[in-house]
Amino acid sequence: MISVVEDNASNQLLVREILEPAGYRIEVSSTSTQGLELLENMTPAAILMDMKLYAGFITKPIDVDTLPTSVSEFLARERSPESDE
Repeated sequence: MISVVEDNASNQLLVREILEPAGYRIEVSSTSTQGLELLENMTPAAILMDMKLYAGFITKPIDVDTLPTSVSEFLARERSPESDE
């Protein structure tokens, strides 16, 4: 499964038209929050993300070695009681 985090319907359709015929299952999220919620329940083989929807935890250029840690830290911060303050 490939997770696509993209708010533009045309881009969502384009990704589907390219990847689904190649046999990939696509899960589309229209917001970064929806994308993160998807990650709580599934482990995609890849994530394609509109960088404008980064939710404040991804910096450019993306360091693939530190991205999993950054995502984990963000999710932990979002769930902590202090995040409501």
